[in-house]
Amino acid sequence: ADKGMIEGAIHIPLQELLARQDEWPAEDEDIVIYCGVGYRGNLAMGIMRQFGYENIRNVKGGFGAWAEAGLPVVTQ
Repeated sequence: ADKGMIEGAIHIPLQELLARQDEWPAEDEDIVIYCGVGYRGNLAMGIMRQFGYENIRNVKGGFGAWAEAGLPVVTQ
């Protein structure tokens, strides 16, 4: 069941993060990572920091918290 996503997001499952490094934004961009509840997002953030990314944050509570807060969501 697709619950949607945050507009403009690039969906890269955690297990594909390193293999899809060519899709990562530039290191100097502001990056916000999120997953369902925040755990995988935190792991992804740690991985990207190992590659020199510093302007990176993880959404606390993940997508669930974003949607519950009434923030905009796009569905396909």
